[in-house]
Amino acid sequence: MLVSQHNVFFMNELMTSIRTAIAEGRLAEEENKWLAPGLRARDFHKRAAAEAAAAAEAATGEESGETHH
Repeated sequence: MLVSQHNVFFMNELMTSIRTAIAEGRLAEEENKWLAPGLRARDFHKRAAAEAAAAAEAATGEESGETHH
């Protein structure tokens, strides 16, 4: 029960903090406060773009008969 109360308290604090940050135009700063590096949305987008570029490059190399080591 105590863990559930803690989780509800944490989520309420998080949402209050996010709402305030949005109203004050500082959401990115607030995101840095709450999320560890690598867990921010922009980090996921960068990683996905890099993986897609690498996959496209690998596919292009395979189609042309090139091998990458």
